[in-house]
Amino acid sequence: MIRKIKNSIEKLQNKPEDTKIKTVWIMAVFCVIVVFGIWSLNLKGFKKDISSDYEKLPNFRKQINDIGDAFGEIEDSSKIVSSQIDQEKIKMIASNYIKENNLLTEDDLENIVVDSVEKIDNIWIVNYSQYYKNIPLSESKIYLKISDEDKTIVDYNLNYLTDIKIDTDPEITNVQAYDIILKDLDNDNLELKSSNLVVYNILNEEEKNDYYLTWKMNLYSVLNKTEYYYYINADSGKIIDFLRN
Repeated sequence: MIRKIKNSIEKLQNKPEDTKIKTVWIMAVFCVIVVFGIWSLNLKGFKKDISSDYEKLPNFRKQINDIGDAFGEIEDSSKIVSSQIDQEKIKMIASNYIKENNLLTEDDLENIVVDSVEKIDNIWIVNYSQYYKNIPLSESKIYLKISDEDKTIVDYNLNYLTDIKIDTDPEITNVQAYDIILKDLDNDNLELKSSNLVVYNILNEEEKNDYYLTWKMNLYSVLNKTEYYYYINADSGKIIDFLRN
């Protein structure tokens, strides 16, 4: 048998190159078929043994289901990690674009923070919040839109507000601001969801911004299922703006 194989190899060596290649491929495919056939027969026997004996194992089905759940959790976690990595890349692209094109100064960059990164269709949107002495501005609109396909900037808006000169120490507390809202709504059945200081700007007659330190109060009325947003002047207690959802 060995001598026959040896003679066949010697004959193959004297044949043209293309014939050698074809012969080797045929032999390789034949070997794969043989190995696969043996493996299939063994697998059938293994499945048969398992099918007859697995019921005897304690909590077999539960353990199999637990393994499936674990793999599902691993897959979900990998998707979350992958999404976070994508968002970090997008944030880096946006930051580099602002710096390379001198869209904002170094001082300006210190006062903006990424507020959110979202993907709509094939466009990434990076939204920034602007701060003044660690207090957010309510009307600052800063965003960049980035194509998911080629990672290029397709649109941006850098409405960075400047010339802000206000005192950031409030004269009234958020509790006093809340009392002002209760009187305005004449509704005691309110749930305070959040309150924080923001810098609010209003265009004056000269089309320039007037800035105010305000308490932004978010309240929910259990009575009429309505959400309210109030901006209360943190110095005078005057209601500057009011929104209802």
